[in-house]
Amino acid sequence: MRMALILFIVGLMICGCAQTESQQTPCLNCEGHDTPAENFSNHYTQYNTSPENNDSGVLFIGMVVHLEGWADGNQAVFNTHKEKILALADIFEKHNAKISFESKEFTEGVIKWNDTVLEDLQNRGHSIGVHADVGGDSNLDYTYDDMVAELKDKKEKLESTGVSVHEVSGICSQNIDWVGAAAEAGYEFTSGLVAYCAMSLPVEERPEEHRFCSGPVECHDPYPTELQNRLSPWQANSAVNWIQNDPDGKLGIVPAGGGLYYMDGKDNEIFTEADISAAINELELAIDMSEAGKVNTYHWTISFGQSPDLKKIDEFLTKIDEYVAEGKVEWRTLPQMYEAYLEEQGN
Repeated sequence: MRMALILFIVGLMICGCAQTESQQTPCLNCEGHDTPAENFSNHYTQYNTSPENNDSGVLFIGMVVHLEGWADGNQAVFNTHKEKILALADIFEKHNAKISFESKEFTEGVIKWNDTVLEDLQNRGHSIGVHADVGGDSNLDYTYDDMVAELKDKKEKLESTGVSVHEVSGICSQNIDWVGAAAEAGYEFTSGLVAYCAMSLPVEERPEEHRFCSGPVECHDPYPTELQNRLSPWQANSAVNWIQNDPDGKLGIVPAGGGLYYMDGKDNEIFTEADISAAINELELAIDMSEAGKVNTYHWTISFGQSPDLKKIDEFLTKIDEYVAEGKVEWRTLPQMYEAYLEEQGN
């Protein structure tokens, strides 16, 4: 996929920011860090994902769930959190779908309480990755080496629970080569890119609306903004030009669809009928834009900071079942999507 920069600098939602142009130059000290993406294990290879088997332009869809926001150091809280996660997994499996879980605080709880829930979920076909939430530049003393060490530590802790880890999210930084850092830490791809990620581009190449974002919370809409530029993975070699596909890139980019609870444009963290309608409308656009013979991808994100409305989730998945039955979409985890992309590229 060729990501021409001109496609990314129009039509973005405005977010006011308060940085100066003197902060424009990223400190991208990534020289000598050329860690290539490793090959995937067969753990996730459950479908024939070769591009020649996608003559109809089917869209691979997925759901990412961030396991965050719970005090999992408390065993009673952890057990409740675990029960709700398993209930959500059951709902998805009822619809022959699997979740891409990305763990944050939940990892510490699994380790502390010697639980096998993440390994069990992966054995059921769900994928497990890291939701890092690092690199937001609030700490100016935070360096490239600090990021590599932190990302590596998160990966190793998660792997100690018995799972294989391929992806990380929540890593964009203005001042650090987050692409190189993630690759050096051993990740194969990143997901869930938001508008704040544009801050690592040279200041003159950033869209005006996102030229001086103060952090990822402020500029959290999916990026690139144009849907047609978020329908297939690509490979990046550096944070200064990550929106341009580099066949020799060191880190994969699996772009996001949107936050499922915010599809209606309201920041209320409640999943409503309006969210479902907006999600279906955008899904239909994505289906129309999907190209035959190409790996087309799209995924939503849920934060497990609060308990999801399982009844509403079930209602949403029932609507998606219709598109699955028509052969327009197929459920995939993020590692399966990226693996299909690598096969398309001949890697």
